[in-house]
Amino acid sequence: MLLQLTAGIGFGGLGNAVPTYEAALAVALKTEPGTTFAYGGIPLQVFGAVLARKLASRGLTPHAYLRERVLAPAGVNVASWRSLKDGTQPLPTGAFLSAEAWATYGRAVVAGGARLAPCFAGSAVNPRYGLGWWLGAPALGTSLAYASGSGGQALYLFPELDTVVVKFGRSASYAHDAFVKRLLG
Repeated sequence: MLLQLTAGIGFGGLGNAVPTYEAALAVALKTEPGTTFAYGGIPLQVFGAVLARKLASRGLTPHAYLRERVLAPAGVNVASWRSLKDGTQPLPTGAFLSAEAWATYGRAVVAGGARLAPCFAGSAVNPRYGLGWWLGAPALGTSLAYASGSGGQALYLFPELDTVVVKFGRSASYAHDAFVKRLLG
């Protein structure tokens, strides 16, 4: 529920407003868990706090785990991470990647195929959102998964076309559907 943004936590925690792990753990629920989709970084920070506690006995942080298990095997280097006021680095909207790193990550995800299929299954609450990915372009006759990054960055995956598209915009506002329609003609 935390990764599908259906944990009952309300909207918020985007960009520079991502709370620390401890502050995220203190956020009150707005709805019954599993009943409502609410976009925001707070559930991802709660996930990070839980992961941090689980990894502490192994001497790992969530970022070290992410680098070791996901980013390094994919061949991705993060240019920099946003820092919060307590010095920690947020999981949501915290990584700054080059266009090449975004493309490398996208190719690794597309190559992951069936192994990563659970990431691209929406919930009953919101079938258009998987585990960190926006889903679907059925009206365009193709499957699509996309993720937004910091400062106008976005990554679009078209698995059946074996295609990855990276977009760097001038602003953080996203018109994904319009961009995809222009992209696919």
